[in-house]
Formats: sequence, structure tokens, C-alpha cells
Amino acid sequence: MTAPNVCKLCGAVTKKKPAPPAMKKSKAVALFGNSAASLARAVGLSRSRISQWPENLTQKQSDLVIGAALRLGKINHCDAGLQIHRAAG
Repeated sequence: MTAPNVCKLCGAVTKKKPAPPAMKKSKAVALFGNSAASLARAVGLSRSRISQWPENLTQKQSDLVIGAALRLGKINHCDAGLQIHRAAG
């Protein structure tokens, strides 16, 4: 049995491992209510640009989606698997 992950920022305990850095376009659209138009507005692109994205998003595209989702409260830092802690020192 593996030990649960504990967020060093908020103390939340989760059994999930951090999310992989890239994501699927279908998951990105799902984060924004299954609406490509909502995703497009959130990341500042046109709906047609989103339709041109590949199913396996690039790191840059994933970063855009995760950043917009964090900013708009669709996910929190634990959901995103982020390590946003201050460096010890």
C-alpha cells in the first residue's frame, strides 16, 4: 500500500498521484462544461483554434488549460497536481 500524497500548501490528503503534465483535449473541454466555446474564451483563443488542437495536447496547450482552470476556479492546485510550494531555505 502506498502512502497518500499530502499537499504541503493546504494539507489536503489524496490517494491520487499528481496529474501528468499533458492532457487530452476531451478532458480540457470537459473542465469547461463540455463546451469548446467556453474553453476558447477561458484561454483567449477562437473556437476554431480549439477545434484544430490535437487530441493529445502539447505541454503549452495543457499549461494554458490548467492556468485558465485554476484562475476560474474550475480546479484547485491539488487537482492539478501542482507543486506550488515555496522553496525551503
